[in-house]
Amino acid sequence: MPGKTFSNILEKGDYNPSKEAKVRFSTFINEFHRWVIDVYHQRPDSRKTRIPMVKWKESFEVLPPSIMTQNDELRFNAIMGKTYTRTLTGKGISYDTLRYDCTALADYRKRYPQSKETCKKTIKVDPDDITTIKVFLEELDGYLEVPCTEQFPTSNKISWYEYKTIRSHHRQIIDAQVDKLNLAKARMAFSENIALEQQFQTSQKKTKLQSAKNQARLSNISDKKPTTIAPESSEPRSNAPHATKPDVFSSWNDDNDDLEAF
Repeated sequence: MPGKTFSNILEKGDYNPSKEAKVRFSTFINEFHRWVIDVYHQRPDSRKTRIPMVKWKESFEVLPPSIMTQNDELRFNAIMGKTYTRTLTGKGISYDTLRYDCTALADYRKRYPQSKETCKKTIKVDPDDITTIKVFLEELDGYLEVPCTEQFPTSNKISWYEYKTIRSHHRQIIDAQVDKLNLAKARMAFSENIALEQQFQTSQKKTKLQSAKNQARLSNISDKKPTTIAPESSEPRSNAPHATKPDVFSSWNDDNDDLEAF
């Protein structure tokens, strides 16, 4: 079969399975299931001791498997789902780009207010059906099935792979509708306006600084050395000459004539 990997690396040699593969993975999965059910289970083993399907029927008659109830099936699907941790908010729980919420979950939020620690919830996701998720609620000690708020193109189950494919095609349609030329022009105009605004703000700052320098120059304030303007005295100035203080030694020579030595 093209794309096989052989039993060992020596037998494989330079053979590149990725380049030689001619079958899509989805086709391989379908045919693999067919081979397991219609070929492997129907033929005897290599030692010719038993046939898998015949042996299974004999075992079924001796010990038939227990029939699961609806609750058991829901619990089994929850346990077997992929486990993630998500934050419970006022809008429900977000998983990737999808949001899940319902009336029961809203009632739970009202009845049991959550803290920063308890709002972290364990969820179970079934990759084959992302229309609902299972949320584990500690106060109820069980899982609550919460539907997705987004409307899918089909009311049946939708797998995660199908949703990713649909979303990819939707993005391609949106990209094809974008007017790239006008979008580029708008971005260029935006950048030019921002640049002009920055230049205007810079010129405004320079104008304010120059105005402050001019005012300082008129007030005889220099930026070279620290100076200040002396305030004028509020007291009126007098034009009368200042009175001279008497000299206490002016009459010394006159008085010392009357002194006699002893």
